[in-house]
Amino acid sequence: MAKKTQARKKSAKTGARRATSGGADGLARKLGDRILKIVSEIPRSVQPRAKQPELASKELVSKAARDAAAISGLLALPPGPMAVLTILPDLYAVWTRQAQLVADVAAMHGRTGDLDRGMMLRCLFGHVYGHAAARDVVVRAGHRLALRRAARRAGACMCERVAASSLLRWLPIVGAAGLGAYAYYDTCQVGCNALEAFGSKSSS
Repeated sequence: MAKKTQARKKSAKTGARRATSGGADGLARKLGDRILKIVSEIPRSVQPRAKQPELASKELVSKAARDAAAISGLLALPPGPMAVLTILPDLYAVWTRQAQLVADVAAMHGRTGDLDRGMMLRCLFGHVYGHAAARDVVVRAGHRLALRRAARRAGACMCERVAASSLLRWLPIVGAAGLGAYAYYDTCQVGCNALEAFGSKSSS
């Protein structure tokens, strides 16, 4: 039994390396480039300005968190090596859903015009690598090189999540539940960042 467990862990690590290709540095660059793409393609929101934007936004955050949990949970269900291949599609799908959430929160507060690439990056990943660094990104959002560096930094931070995700995917049902729960929590954090950035108490 112990040998089987070790074999599974070894297979998970091997599969993760194949799925992400290029080692840690290559993975960080790949994630960073995708993050830069996501924050550069700000989604359009159909949400009207709300009379009570804080309350309405919190409802949107809850729905987005449930959506993200469903995405991660479902993509983690395939068994064996197939599960490892869903790691990056999982991340990309969740980030895309979170980006829509940020756009909707901005729209509900009547601040769509304030949502640029730097602000999107701050909302999506400010809780990952620190709000102070995220605010600095917003200040220098007009400099593409600074934004790219910040995106790469966020990508490097996400490498640990990829490693943990690759192992959890080898735990039937339990792993999917754990990944879904984390996606829910992470999306709630994104929602908090957006409310802080666009809410009535924001100084941005």
